[in-house]
Amino acid sequence: MRRLIVLWLLLGLSAASACEMRPFGTVAIDESTPNLIVWAAINGTEVPLILDTGAQRTVLDAEMVERLHIARDTWVATTMRGVGGDERQRNALPRAITLGGVPLRPRSVAPGLSLPVGHLAFGSVRGRPVGGLLGADLLGSFDLMLNGPGHALTLFAVAGCTGSFLPWPIPYAPIPTIRPVGDILLVPVRIDGTVLLAQFDSGAAHSLIMAPGMAKLGLTPAMLRDDPSVQTRGVGPDNLTVHRHRFATMAIGDDMLAHPELWVGDAHGLRIVDMLLGVDWLRPRLVWLSYATSQIFVAHP
Repeated sequence: MRRLIVLWLLLGLSAASACEMRPFGTVAIDESTPNLIVWAAINGTEVPLILDTGAQRTVLDAEMVERLHIARDTWVATTMRGVGGDERQRNALPRAITLGGVPLRPRSVAPGLSLPVGHLAFGSVRGRPVGGLLGADLLGSFDLMLNGPGHALTLFAVAGCTGSFLPWPIPYAPIPTIRPVGDILLVPVRIDGTVLLAQFDSGAAHSLIMAPGMAKLGLTPAMLRDDPSVQTRGVGPDNLTVHRHRFATMAIGDDMLAHPELWVGDAHGLRIVDMLLGVDWLRPRLVWLSYATSQIFVAHP
């Protein structure tokens, strides 16, 4: 399926002269962990990174920074806020980061890369410790075609395109997004008739309804008491207790799920965000994230 989609995309690039789509290449998504892992080269060394569209900034793991002898920024430090709390460290200054041979750089006038650093503790992939989160500051320079069933990510440069511009040979539905800050994309999700704003977060292994979403849905601790619960952790030093709760329906555009079980926890992110839409929803689908047009396209099965 992935080869067919890429072939049609390449053949359809000249379909509309005003709309330009240029592919930069396809990289494999390593799915040996619950997260989506891509292998990037940092200063020439291959490092597994979590593909994280929900992270405003690319973040490097502190131990990996020391192991690769990456210089620290003597001028800039960053305080990161995640579900595990706050953490502040001096930024790292890698010489270069490439993905499939494509240089990744933020869309800013500042020269070089100055990236936040944190103690991430995301385990290892094929014997290599996960080196960090590849975030929207570097990914947002491209449109992303995420082929969950094909385990692949394709980067595209898109310019002058509007509406439903993809030359996919299968039906697909466009979903307008909200961009509250930078390249963070929010989509409306209807759960049991209530509309929540969900952050499209490929860095979250599971979708999560956060504290603002709990309030909109009227979920109380007493209603979650009998649900299965686990301890989870993201960026930051603290753990978070989440509950597995069953709902009646969940709809994104015309994609409808019956009786979904979603994680629910008293987590906070951007003030406007009610929930995270994670890898559990993304993995079985073909999805195009268009940072150039502020849309998400989902192929129909």
